[in-house]
Amino acid sequence: MLIILAIILFAPIVPVTNSVKEQYERVEEYYEEVPVEAIKHTEWNVTWYAITGDFKFITEIGESKFPAIFWYDWGYGGEIFNGRDYVGFKATALVKVQERRPIWINLTGDDGCELYLNGTRFLSTSFYSGYKTEFAKVVLDPGVYVLTLYYFNRGGYACVSFSTDPEILEWKTIEFKRELVQKTVTDYRYVNRTSYVSLLNYLLNR
Repeated sequence: MLIILAIILFAPIVPVTNSVKEQYERVEEYYEEVPVEAIKHTEWNVTWYAITGDFKFITEIGESKFPAIFWYDWGYGGEIFNGRDYVGFKATALVKVQERRPIWINLTGDDGCELYLNGTRFLSTSFYSGYKTEFAKVVLDPGVYVLTLYYFNRGGYACVSFSTDPEILEWKTIEFKRELVQKTVTDYRYVNRTSYVSLLNYLLNR
């Protein structure tokens, strides 16, 4: 009996390593398209061209932007695109009609200009009679419309203007913004844990 007790008391200690399943939390990161409300404003994107004597575009010479409603009067022989003669532009813009209603549009040009509504010619000024203003009213259904304006000037007096109902020049829309999202999730993993037992216990439990 004493011998057994001595063995138990004086048996060497040995390390024992076991694989243990444990719970832990980790953070996942990912990008998500989040809807946000945005205000859209009408703006003209303008591409300038050199033109021929019979009002045709030749080559692109520059770009600029116009506000939704504009009036440009360059006078005689003057400042239109760095003082060039035989110059014109193509400008595009979006407008939005909220409800079915009549819309008025005012257009001025010298030498001349043409306005297209969703690809159909809607309003124009004479290319050969000098300074002229045209006015029109049209009933439009709700929706977004593409305006395309062509302007031509062969020299002399130069001006162009556009105006319309302000109500169609600003509207609310939903855009999607990419945002980083962080989410805490619970997961499991196996880890090695080491304990120390007597050699006797180790041998008995194998």
